[in-house]
Amino acid sequence: MVVAAICLRSTEQEIQVLLVKSFPGKSWIYPQGLNEADETPVGTALRELAEEAGWTGKVASGLVYRLHGFDEQIQGYALVSEAKQTGEPAPGRLPSWFNLSLAVLKLQENRPQQEAMGLILALRQAVKWYMAN
Repeated sequence: MVVAAICLRSTEQEIQVLLVKSFPGKSWIYPQGLNEADETPVGTALRELAEEAGWTGKVASGLVYRLHGFDEQIQGYALVSEAKQTGEPAPGRLPSWFNLSLAVLKLQENRPQQEAMGLILALRQAVKWYMAN
């Protein structure tokens, strides 16, 4: 199972999301990876966030699952808050914080519309939960 970390933070003006460059760097994506046999999906999300972006945080909602019909690649999303930088990102990943409008544009670049819609809908679900709690 592929799990992604949707890492959100609030600034004085806006909510931001952490994205990393995909391998080989053609598009922006959430930190993500395969669930290993000895870890929970939430553990996978935190591990991938640390490995790919050099950040960690607190899992705020467990898994925010994808909507059927969109983004068949990723099977689950964990909402991460209280982000802290803990190390160096993986080479070429270029972790960057984007406001929500720009993040939506970045998630649409260089990918099929169906896949982009899945990523954006997952972000919307995560932001809705984040704002309510």
